[in-house]
Amino acid sequence: MLVCIVLQIEYIQVIAQNNVLINQLQERNKNEPSNLDIIIQLAKLYYDIDGMMHNVIFYADKGLKIDPGNNILYDLKIKGLMNIEENNKAISFINSNIRRKGTPSSLDILRRGQCKFNLGNKTMALEDFQYAYSLDPKNTEIQFALGYTKAIIADDKNFSNKYIDMALEKIKSGDSTLFFNKNNLADIYYRKALNLEREGNKDVAVKYIEKSLELNPYNPDSNIWNGRRDLLAHRYQSAIYYFENAISEQNRAYKRSDIMGYIALCKYYIAIYRQDRSYRLSKDEAYSALMSAVNSGNRFGAVYLFLGRLIYEKGG
Repeated sequence: MLVCIVLQIEYIQVIAQNNVLINQLQERNKNEPSNLDIIIQLAKLYYDIDGMMHNVIFYADKGLKIDPGNNILYDLKIKGLMNIEENNKAISFINSNIRRKGTPSSLDILRRGQCKFNLGNKTMALEDFQYAYSLDPKNTEIQFALGYTKAIIADDKNFSNKYIDMALEKIKSGDSTLFFNKNNLADIYYRKALNLEREGNKDVAVKYIEKSLELNPYNPDSNIWNGRRDLLAHRYQSAIYYFENAISEQNRAYKRSDIMGYIALCKYYIAIYRQDRSYRLSKDEAYSALMSAVNSGNRFGAVYLFLGRLIYEKGG
């Protein structure tokens, strides 16, 4: 707790110092509106302050009107757009810049790949990272982006462990705003939990799942992980809560048939075995849930078994 307080105080001090510098530079910018050094400094200072990405983009645009080929402002604008989840706009901006120059740089391709990754297009992101690597194979940021994405797509345990741990190190060092948005951060913690579970460290894995859901309460994999754990522990009401989060509007069609099956099983167990006054279900409600699972394409044997039992009870 003491460490957190110290870090918060240090952060507040940095913000205060930045605000003083920003005020001074803004006054200078009024008198020297074409001074590129002042504009770059303002964009950089705003980038270091949470919630100020629109200002970063504003000064980046202002500077790029003066010097369209300025790589510092170009990159600041892309990172600003990525930070406010405007990845499609960032991709359009990058592609426009490539057309203007005629030849892409490794930075163009790297940033475009990162935007695609943030949008969930991991296979397309991998193509960009491979291209960027061919242009600049010694760039450590490109090496990480390529390796990490390969680890995610391949789901190879050893390969994945290496790059998941590298990602966590980047996060701990504060280097998390560039490549990882909140949804990706949540996914990193889930994948670390999965690796720990495979190694038999379930108790430690739970902590990573908690962190994942703290970052993104609707992360489908982490919700399914918790739901299955609660299902096995006969905590059916809690399990339903997690499974329903997994198929919320934010996760359209994500493994829907499987999750519908899990929900149906929980409802069946509650209807048949539990007398919980706070959450009671009838056999008819359990029957409806089981039928919904079947109609969604679920193929769990238990779903058909329990559905058969209820149909038999009805005389069918």
